[in-house]
Amino acid sequence: MKQVREQPSLRQEFKSKAYLIVGFVALIWAVELVNTVLGHRLNVLGIHPRTVIGLPGILLAPFLHGGIGHVLVNTIPFVILGWLVILHGTGTFLEVSLIVILVAGAGTWLFGRPGVHVGASSLIFGYFGFLVGRAWYQRSVGSILVALVTLALYGGLLWGVLPLHTRISWEGHLFGLLAGILAAWLQQTVLSPSPGSLPASESSDRGPSDDTPHAALSERLSRLNREIEGLRPGVGSGDPKEGP
Repeated sequence: MKQVREQPSLRQEFKSKAYLIVGFVALIWAVELVNTVLGHRLNVLGIHPRTVIGLPGILLAPFLHGGIGHVLVNTIPFVILGWLVILHGTGTFLEVSLIVILVAGAGTWLFGRPGVHVGASSLIFGYFGFLVGRAWYQRSVGSILVALVTLALYGGLLWGVLPLHTRISWEGHLFGLLAGILAAWLQQTVLSPSPGSLPASESSDRGPSDDTPHAALSERLSRLNREIEGLRPGVGSGDPKEGP
């Protein structure tokens, strides 16, 4: 009966994650269709480095593209890498996306070349950086396997952070990658640290097993043993304050 009740919730969770990814992609395509009709005039809302008019682009640039081909190139890696991220949780996906948009956008605005920077590739590089960075910080079998799959599928993305093509925003790629690694670090240490990831100072103060059921049981057995020893004639019959 328990398995029957859990199946609908798992199915619903899968659907909600799929809807979020598909909705994100649909929004990007809808914006591109409108932008195409307008002759891509909306791209004025992209990132113009070190200008006041370019500040809104920090948030809007990932939804703007230079053409249908630009969106097509970004759609498949966004879906695949975005899905690998959302498997860690819908909240994680939203947090990583927001961190990447803000950090990559701000980095591009501060250090980018003059011009207009648009495209969801910063998010793609951010997801890539998060998945690989998470394996480095978490060191679990699952995260390492996901990182290996990510590298096998899209390891070639790393060439995109180099200034090899003048018409490609390698700055957005670079800062997207760094933002994803930052998001992985924040996830591990600040946003949702794992139970075993206490700082060294706290771990040394608390001892190796202070908060485990086994430690509590051992402590109770130790106290019971001391009480029994105290009931024996001639043993431990002094003042309780003298005990260990």
